[in-house]
Amino acid sequence: MIYIDKNKNEMEKFISLIKDLQDTKSIKTIVINSANIVLLKSLLQLNLKIIVSPISFEKQFTEEMKNFLQKNKIQYYNLTNHQSHLNKSSLDNRNIFVKKVFQDSLNTLDTEIKNIVISASFALENNLIEFGEEVIGLDEENGNLTAMVILKPNYKNNIINTKIIKIIAKPIVRN
Repeated sequence: MIYIDKNKNEMEKFISLIKDLQDTKSIKTIVINSANIVLLKSLLQLNLKIIVSPISFEKQFTEEMKNFLQKNKIQYYNLTNHQSHLNKSSLDNRNIFVKKVFQDSLNTLDTEIKNIVISASFALENNLIEFGEEVIGLDEENGNLTAMVILKPNYKNNIINTKIIKIIAKPIVRN
């Protein structure tokens, strides 16, 4: 695992890691939490399917961003109350023990990894990826990539069964 300084631009390192994955695995899709056009332009060179998720419910895509995505044939979706909808639908029919395990499991993940899991689940829910497909998940903050994961997302009503295959990069935790 590689630890990333969130304040440094590590794009070259991420591009290299993704190229290595292209050579060793049959991953064809990137799901990324980003609204950064410069960052997305860098990813276009990889010739992978790119699915973009808004960073948060509050930060939906601008018209400029939507135009860029459409022009470059990058798929995207908008959120409909991301987190609360996820928590409600994922746990409605579960017993107390399963709810506690689910919440504790999510709490052990870094925020960036949680964001990737949720975004990939929503991409699956919006039929932008196939069920069972391995994808590369990326998270971005302030124009810098902060985390990278290989995962098989599950539908939001069963997100607890999402498989994180490998955490490749995550941020350095500073106290």
